[in-house]
Amino acid sequence: LVDRLRFEPAPERRLGARALMSGQYVRVGGSPESVVRDFLASWSDPKADRLAAFLAEDAAWVDGPNGVHRGVKTIVDELMRQLTMARDSWMEIDTLLAGGDGTVMVEWHGGFTIRETSIASKVMVVFEVDQSGRRPVRRIDAARARTDVHRGAGALDRPAD
Repeated sequence: LVDRLRFEPAPERRLGARALMSGQYVRVGGSPESVVRDFLASWSDPKADRLAAFLAEDAAWVDGPNGVHRGVKTIVDELMRQLTMARDSWMEIDTLLAGGDGTVMVEWHGGFTIRETSIASKVMVVFEVDQSGRRPVRRIDAARARTDVHRGAGALDRPAD
């Protein structure tokens, strides 16, 4: 079963909590899987305060070749940079596995457009979720298996118009 997430404003029922929409707090009573799904759904309309609500103060994001980002502000700044520079973003979850220890592995493929360049990617991410905390996501390990530029090779190196 493939789960498709379009980066479009998600209805409140999909997110499961009205407070999540306001950026006030994250529903912590849910399973690690639901926390991760809600975190990914929040990317559809990225808001810094909403993203920050998911992250533990000492959170770390190991972002493959982009290095390690530590702390809520650093992670949110980088997520906002990445999530707001693209348009027509979408993802399909290919695999989601959740362990009893709060570890959630997600593999997805998706695409986005930057300027006139279409980019497809395959991503695997491992989340560590602490269900006892108000801000549950403690660690994110990301690996990009493949990124394909479909049009306009080199467009990412040119300054914006």
